[in-house]
Amino acid sequence: MLDFRTPALSDKALVDSYLKQTETEGCGYSFGNLYLWRKAYDMTFCVKGGFLFISSSLGDSRAFAVPVGSGDLRWAMAQVCQTAKAMGIHPIFYAVTDRQKEAIEKACPGIFFFCDERDYYDYIYKTENLALLPGKKYHGKRNHISKFEKNHTWHFERINKDNLSDCACILEAWRSGKFPEGAATEEADAETDVARESIRLFFELGYEGGILYADGAPAAYAMGEALSDTVFCTHIEKAAPAFRDAYALINRETAKSLLGRYEYIDREDDAGDEGLRKAKLSYYPDILLVKSAASYHSYDELSNL
Repeated sequence: MLDFRTPALSDKALVDSYLKQTETEGCGYSFGNLYLWRKAYDMTFCVKGGFLFISSSLGDSRAFAVPVGSGDLRWAMAQVCQTAKAMGIHPIFYAVTDRQKEAIEKACPGIFFFCDERDYYDYIYKTENLALLPGKKYHGKRNHISKFEKNHTWHFERINKDNLSDCACILEAWRSGKFPEGAATEEADAETDVARESIRLFFELGYEGGILYADGAPAAYAMGEALSDTVFCTHIEKAAPAFRDAYALINRETAKSLLGRYEYIDREDDAGDEGLRKAKLSYYPDILLVKSAASYHSYDELSNL
């Protein structure tokens, strides 16, 4: 049986040690996401037998990430399934990448079946492309930025202890503009709570990012964390209502600040939001990280694990 528990800040080094030693893919494999969404999605974790196990709520049931570690994946998958059976639930493995799918099929042939999860594909871009916006395909983005630059006096700063509070000002302005009093959904409230905690624990989480100032006022910010030595993940990006057209510029300037340190920037998924999907596709991702859900037909199949 696996003994899952809620993550604490003191668990960061332990969790990171597993994530860094394994070729994990996707925005879900970060301590920031595990910790910050612990309340909204009942995120829990467990370490056993050389593997890191992650679980989250799925309606009245539970979902599980593919275990990460350097041991026997077949054993690790069986641990999850047997724990779920003891809990009286049928587990679903979520956000399974093609590489993980291949590993599961090799370790557990014929046991699991997979269903595409388009809403949770990660959009991953070369840092150089987001920073330089080269070629004809980015012509519209460059024009959009040029228009902003003509209409505003601006500058960009990396987030530090002296300007971190400006992120909170932008966030609260964004929320007030997007969700007038009483209009926010439970999901929107959760998103805001996560963004607030990201600011409060910015340094403890090992985050980095930048703030865009326009006409002397905080206009937009972006922040995230390293997924690996080559991939940075942008978790949060917000703009104040007075500067709704600042997103293209904060995106570019954040990428410039990461240029030479990370080859790729993962801008997470679109969660099925058509507007967000269109916006993320408009930046022409270099990698659209395919993800699936994995399960099995019945508990009888566990006898083969």
